[in-house]
Amino acid sequence: YVGLADADGNPWPAFYALKLLVEKLDGFAQAEKMPAEPGVELYRFTFADGRPTVWVAWLTEETVRPLGTPLPKQRIRLDIPDPVTLYTIPTTGADYETIGLESGPGGITLELSPEPVLLEE
Repeated sequence: YVGLADADGNPWPAFYALKLLVEKLDGFAQAEKMPAEPGVELYRFTFADGRPTVWVAWLTEETVRPLGTPLPKQRIRLDIPDPVTLYTIPTTGADYETIGLESGPGGITLELSPEPVLLEE
């Protein structure tokens, strides 16, 4: 069975990920791919109704990882205005998790993996 819930109606992890994406990105006016260092995907979503800008970032993977292999992680500096609230993509019904950010002139530093994170200004 492939879908957002199992046969008993219990949500799969993808359900919670899509729920957060819809909550934060629904109704965006513009989406832009932003410059970032090699191996990083960075997108900016802006809203005509005055909501804060939302950024989505993740590491790209060039090779297929075997099942059960830990995700690669890398500390990255992103040219995103500070302060931001960082949302990890949830895989359970639990609330999002925040990750420590280092801010300074010219952006923020955070640990990225292939799992997207959302940053809300």
